[in-house]
Amino acid sequence: DEGRRSPLLQGFPPELSVFHWHGDTFDLPAKSAPLMTSAGCMNQAFSYGDRVIGLQCHLEVTPAGVNALIDHCGHELGGGELARGPFIQTAGQLRAAPDRFSPMHARMAALLDRLWETTP
Repeated sequence: DEGRRSPLLQGFPPELSVFHWHGDTFDLPAKSAPLMTSAGCMNQAFSYGDRVIGLQCHLEVTPAGVNALIDHCGHELGGGELARGPFIQTAGQLRAAPDRFSPMHARMAALLDRLWETTP
C-alpha cells in the first residue's frame, strides 16, 4: 500500500520482474517506509523521507552486466550456501531473454525523473 501511494513510484506497475544478484538482505532502517516486497525478498524497496529510496534489486543491469557478473562471480551460482533456494537461476537462465531488461530500465528512468522532480 505504501508503494502505491509513494510519489517516487508513480507509474510503476503492480508487478515487475527485476534482477537480483545477492545472498543477503537487510532490515528496514528506522523511520523508513516499506514500498515493495516479493516472494523472494521481503524488503524489495523502501523510502526514507520524500527523496531517499533504497532498492534491493538492480534496475540498471544490462545483458553485458549480467555476462560480466557470470564471468567474474559465476561460482556463486554453482554451489555453496549462496546457491541454494528456489530463486537461484542458472547462468543460461540469467542470459536468456535479454529484452527483459527494457522494462526495468524504463522504471529506473522514471524513478530517477521523480527523484529529480522532488529535488528542491
